[in-house]
Amino acid sequence: MRVVVTTIQTGRLIDVSDAAADRPPTLAVGRDAAQGGLGLYLVARLSAAHGWMVQDDRKHVWARLDYAPRSAPDLAPPLPRPRDETTGRSQFQ
Repeated sequence: MRVVVTTIQTGRLIDVSDAAADRPPTLAVGRDAAQGGLGLYLVARLSAAHGWMVQDDRKHVWARLDYAPRSAPDLAPPLPRPRDETTGRSQFQ
């Protein structure tokens, strides 16, 4: 198995390939999740685009993960400053 992560203008492109070009990727249906096979579900849920192809006798499964736009409402709120338990005031002035 080979994994290649490439930086692109909109985020990252992840390519996972193996020599099993004759076996297409298959979803885990009707079996215990502990046996694996949930990667395709995760890729479909998390990626902006995904797919697979056979190239040079290798099966390539790829996913494009885009950067999330960072706007003020999306940013995490600042952490509260530590307070002195006895006075309730900030320890840092």
